[in-house]
Amino acid sequence: MAAFRRSQPNIDLDLRLGTSFDPLPSLCADAVDLIITSERAEAPGIIGEPLFRYHIVGLVPTGSTLAAKA
Repeated sequence: MAAFRRSQPNIDLDLRLGTSFDPLPSLCADAVDLIITSERAEAPGIIGEPLFRYHIVGLVPTGSTLAAKA
């Protein structure tokens, strides 16, 4: 983010994690311009487009009994 801020000083970048911020009302009220989220949201006048294609992966230690499962 620091590199982005240096290269784009006129863009205000705010990263919020967790569930304490409900972004859709802020977007609808023009308080933010863009939301990147893993959740689908629908509202009048809002367009959602997939940006990334990624897989959810579970990780376990090689010695775990779960590691032997298919």
